[in-house]
Amino acid sequence: MAFSERITLLRADAKGPIMLPLMQDTGVSFDFSMCNPPFYASADEIQLSAAAKELRSSAICTGAEVEMITPGGEEAFVALVTLLRTHSVTNYAITELVQGHTRRWALAWSFTDTRLPDDVARPSAPALRRLLPPRTTHRQPLRIAPPAGTVQRVLSALAGDTVSISSLMSDRVCVVAKQDTWSRSARRRVRARVANLGSPSGSQMMDDEEDDESERPVLLMAHVWVEGSVGENEAQLVVQWKQGHDVQAFESFASHIGRKIREVAEADAEVTTSFSGHHILGGHLNPL
Repeated sequence: MAFSERITLLRADAKGPIMLPLMQDTGVSFDFSMCNPPFYASADEIQLSAAAKELRSSAICTGAEVEMITPGGEEAFVALVTLLRTHSVTNYAITELVQGHTRRWALAWSFTDTRLPDDVARPSAPALRRLLPPRTTHRQPLRIAPPAGTVQRVLSALAGDTVSISSLMSDRVCVVAKQDTWSRSARRRVRARVANLGSPSGSQMMDDEEDDESERPVLLMAHVWVEGSVGENEAQLVVQWKQGHDVQAFESFASHIGRKIREVAEADAEVTTSFSGHHILGGHLNPL
């Protein structure tokens, strides 16, 4: 099917809401929308910008005012990020478009829970630093790289009815959690539940929670792996957020896994060091 048969053009009034044509047909569901927002606050600002350039532009501006001018101009871009944060929309991305000496910013956001990697959503431009979305990749340095299988072993301790663990390629592990089971508050709730098991109300609470587990949405999905060979002093733990809305849940998960991996890696290193200073003689360990 040709694109001309799949695309419908709708006219929007420049004085009305930019999304009005989409809002008029409530029976249609839209998965994606894109617009090229105006950049300048007024025609005078366009002239001042052109006059400030040392060299005359080599391109002729053919944009209409409705395409180039909006109240607030560039500052409205910052206001839009603030608006997203005000409505708890943390799943957004910013990028910088550079063509010659001209720089433009682009903003994308989603109401879904699929998270973009930092190299896509968080540019390195210093001017954009305070506008950036939450990080989706946490990198934590390790004093020494843990043995193979350590990540799987640590994460398996979380596995249960609401947390599933699966292995991926390149020694990566995928975690899908429907409930927070790692934070201190979560562990306190588990202890309280266990203490109340003998009471009728406690038993009823457990039954209700078991019924709800299959219906719970995904709280977070993350990929976890270690970069660096065993024994290297510059290894790092990488926790990459793939799915979820709750920023605090991801950050607490990444912090918990980092702490546990470091504890296991350092404990294994101490055991290896203690054995390297002994030799076996007659079935006993003796200092060298």
